Amino acid sequence: MALIAYFLAHTLHRTATADSSQEIKTSLQVQQQEIDSLKQQLANNRAEDAEKRKRRLAIRNQLGVFLDQGKRLQQDIEYSNLSALHEKSAWEKRVEEYLAKELDSSYAARFRSPLRVPVSYPRGNGYETGRSLDGRYGEDRDAEYFHLRTAGLAEI
Repeated sequence: MALIAYFLAHTLHRTATADSSQEIKTSLQVQQQEIDSLKQQLANNRAEDAEKRKRRLAIRNQLGVFLDQGKRLQQDIEYSNLSALHEKSAWEKRVEEYLAKELDSSYAARFRSPLRVPVSYPRGNGYETGRSLDGRYGEDRDAEYFHLRTAGLAEI
C-alpha cells in the first residue's frame, strides 16, 4: 500500500511539475515575441527619425541657397541692375513653390507677407515722386521690401 501511495504521489507531482514547466515555457515564448516586436518598432522609429533628419537638413540647405540667391538679387537691385527685377520675380515664384511643396502653404504665405510692408502715396494725388511715406524713393523701397521678404525666409 505504501508503494502504491508513493507511486501515485510521485506521478501526480511529476504531472503538476510538467504542467507548470510548460506554462513557464509558453510565457517565456510570449515575452520573447513581445521583446522582438519592440526591437523591431525601435529599429523602425530610428530609421524614420534618420529620414526626418535628412529631410530637414535638405530643406535647411535649400533654404540657405534661396537666401543666398535672394541676398545677391537684393544687392543687384540696390545697384540698379534692371534684369535683377525679373530674376527676383522668378526667384520668388521658385521659393513659394518650394515652400508650399516641401513644407506647407502657411510657409509660402509667410514668405509672401513680409513683416512690414512699405507704404507709398497713392498715384494721382500730386505726389508723383514715387516716395514712400518714410521718404524713400522707388528703388530704395523695392530693396527694403525685398529685404523684408528674404528676412521672412530666414525665419522659416
